[in-house]
Amino acid sequence: FLITMSTHVDAYNVPITATKKECIELLDSATEDIFGWKGHPSQKYNRSLEIDPHFVMGNILCGTFELLGGVPSSETAKTCLKNLATVDPKNLPFREVKHLEAFNCLIQSNYLGAARAWEEILVKHPTDLLAIKFVNDIYFYLGDSIQIRDSIARIYNVWKSDYSNRPVFSNIMGMYAFGLEETNFFKKAEKLGRRAVEMQPNDAWAAHAVGHVLEMETRIGEGIAWMEDTHHGWKESVLGRHNSWHKSLFQLEQFQVEDALHTFDTEIWPSSSPQILDLVDASSFLYRCRIWDIDVGDRWEKVIDDWTSHLSDHVLSFNDAHLMMTLSTCRREMTNPFLESMKSAPEGQDVARDGVVTQDPIYRDVGIALSDAIAHFSEGDHKFVLETMMPLRSQLQRIGGSHAQRDVFHQMLVRSAIASDSDLAAALLSERVQLRPKSPMVWKTYGEVMQHRDAAKSEKAFERCQNLLSKHSQTK
Repeated sequence: FLITMSTHVDAYNVPITATKKECIELLDSATEDIFGWKGHPSQKYNRSLEIDPHFVMGNILCGTFELLGGVPSSETAKTCLKNLATVDPKNLPFREVKHLEAFNCLIQSNYLGAARAWEEILVKHPTDLLAIKFVNDIYFYLGDSIQIRDSIARIYNVWKSDYSNRPVFSNIMGMYAFGLEETNFFKKAEKLGRRAVEMQPNDAWAAHAVGHVLEMETRIGEGIAWMEDTHHGWKESVLGRHNSWHKSLFQLEQFQVEDALHTFDTEIWPSSSPQILDLVDASSFLYRCRIWDIDVGDRWEKVIDDWTSHLSDHVLSFNDAHLMMTLSTCRREMTNPFLESMKSAPEGQDVARDGVVTQDPIYRDVGIALSDAIAHFSEGDHKFVLETMMPLRSQLQRIGGSHAQRDVFHQMLVRSAIASDSDLAAALLSERVQLRPKSPMVWKTYGEVMQHRDAAKSEKAFERCQNLLSKHSQTK
């Protein structure tokens, strides 16, 4: 039989069906937790489903939140879909029909179809927090920087004019700041992000957005100071480990190796974590250390066990690349089987049933080759890395993530060039000093490469490195 529910409005005046208002209140609170990267939202939406197993938006949030966590379609998501099958769609408001459509697309890994459904919701209901969050996450997974920015820009004026007194508005500002940073509007991004943190000092995402600006502009001393000054506001956040990862990048740029390793031990990986984002951050940090020959002791072994449960996920090639970093470092015998599993992932996992291709071409064109290059880097086959990565590097944005996160792959390319092709290394580092002109690490590396090519340029590069180290230390 089909269940009919009454229609109400949530805390942001968006239509929602429910049999009990308590379910709506729990969902509102869970949604605000998700936006603020805080608390335990799953406890709240799971409680709403205990009260009413057929609560439409409770099931959609439960299933979608899990699928957007970077894991394959799970029993939880299937249970939510089964619960939703008992609800009469003819009596649902437009917003919930489209959320249901997006959820079905997401289960089939049809990310673009899900994004279209959420965008349709936001045209009519620009204050639908779940649609705002979900579509922004999907664009992040697709590496679509413009839509990461513009999906927020399209709803921003409504929030600014009608809801600017709500605490969640700072989260909207932080999301917009991040999109602006990813599309190189650094000045505007920094201004907006700092304003958001002033409004809500515990806004982890806004603090994170400013950190990205400082990273992209290689304002190293300011970056360390910013992450330390805001640490009290986000240290307990779900995003806390990731923000500390940003701090560690600034420390590595300053050659503060012991400080960076301490940050890893106490903030990035103080204990085991099942969260994909935490695993990605840990592997990303350790791999940067590996690229530049920094001894990390047994830290890889502390991370590998939590990765092994994801060997057959193959949801995002971005995640798989970080898993490959770990396998190729401390479980080399598993690299080839892992690559083969990437190539033979079930078709339905990557291609939607309606023929709309999502992750499949990304794996085929970029993801598999990238993981293969990582495996060969660990074997010291730098020629293979160069042959693979040079044509691939302009396509890396397709795997998702941020510019700062993907930079590790560019660093791997540079390191392989240094090891096997000095002409290419000089060219790549010349390019890199233009993009990161305030980076002591880049100038030092450039100086080393130029030592046997142009002594004068080498000396100037080393001098530039020392000047920057001194300047960044004074800034901090």
